Amino acid sequence: MKASSVFLALLSATFLTIPATAQAEAKAGSPPADRSNQMAKRREERIKRFDKEGDGKLDAAERAEMGKAREKFRQKGGSDRVRGQRLKRFDQDGDGRMNEAERAKAEAFRAAQVKRFDRDGDGQLNEQERAEARKAYQAEHPDVVPPGK
Repeated sequence: MKASSVFLALLSATFLTIPATAQAEAKAGSPPADRSNQMAKRREERIKRFDKEGDGKLDAAERAEMGKAREKFRQKGGSDRVRGQRLKRFDQDGDGRMNEAERAKAEAFRAAQVKRFDRDGDGQLNEQERAEARKAYQAEHPDVVPPGK
């Protein structure tokens, strides 16, 4: 009797939290379709960046290389630091989140930076181009603390 009461309580709690979770996710950002489009775009960008063979897929060595790059980025505090700096720069209404217009402005800025520093014209920044972009950005924005400092 006790076990079935506990089971029913857990089951009820689960069903009660599902709508609340869905509402929170809907308020938190883009609609699910937009999120999956964004995720697909990011996946394509990752494949383009790490696919050395050009076959549109990442083999084990390419996935390992991507993992190393991700870990290096995280060790520098990259995701939180970059997200915070991006938010500080583009969150015009100050609500602590990026709406569609703010995201579009941030993406336009990123595209302009790629265009500005992409010397080989491949549509992305290699390590040398990225270093040049960082150096120029730090010269233009001395108040921004570079990673690792």
